[in-house]
Amino acid sequence: MAILQYPKRKIDAKIEELITNNNNKEISAADVRSIIKDYVTQSTYGPVLIYAGKLKRKVVGSNATPPKDWYFNAKYFREQSETNPTSSNNPVQLSTVNVPNSVDGDFSYYFGNDEDGSGYLFIEYTVLSNVITKFSIVAAGGGLTVGSTFNLPVQNNTVVLTYNGVITSGGGSEFSHRFIMHPNGNVPTQGTNPFIRNHVKGNTLFVANGFSDTSGNNTIATFDNVANTNEFRLSEDQEAFIYIYRLTL
Repeated sequence: MAILQYPKRKIDAKIEELITNNNNKEISAADVRSIIKDYVTQSTYGPVLIYAGKLKRKVVGSNATPPKDWYFNAKYFREQSETNPTSSNNPVQLSTVNVPNSVDGDFSYYFGNDEDGSGYLFIEYTVLSNVITKFSIVAAGGGLTVGSTFNLPVQNNTVVLTYNGVITSGGGSEFSHRFIMHPNGNVPTQGTNPFIRNHVKGNTLFVANGFSDTSGNNTIATFDNVANTNEFRLSEDQEAFIYIYRLTL
């Protein structure tokens, strides 16, 4: 897919041409729209990194290795529900929102370490009338393992947080093992909005930094020979660092 992306000097020149000083009130809304839509927006219409993490496919006779997430863009995956955080469809799931004898207010909490690759999670939440009424993820990644749990102290209560992530290990083993990318359900699949919710071969790019196996093959991530939408597989048994890019449609 060919994408025309203007260099900074071209955008700067067009700004100077269409948006000079406005002493005579001659700058129109059309001029502003032209700069934004024809040049700025057009120049950001390209692949963006939406995920980076370590993945390892399941081999026969062993359990699947949980993904380790370094980075994800929540706008391209399932988003955290701020008002229904106990749902299993959230990247971070709360065991309960009931916190008896708690003080009302807005709070934040940080788990983990952002330097050693073991993962970190930074969250914010609101307590009102002994209930967590709002919960959000500020930052997550750095090697955060899917399935990890954290104990959030809320006054004299302990709320268990489970990190479900945005990519999970699916069924099968070796060649047939699949990874599932959970798309953003708030994005339309088609229609007047050209953004496509699902991750498919035509809009998603994989880059794999794998380790060579004994036969000299490098691990690649691919949609090939995968029947279900939003699923992909790895070609080899070795752990690999996977980067996923999406076209910003």
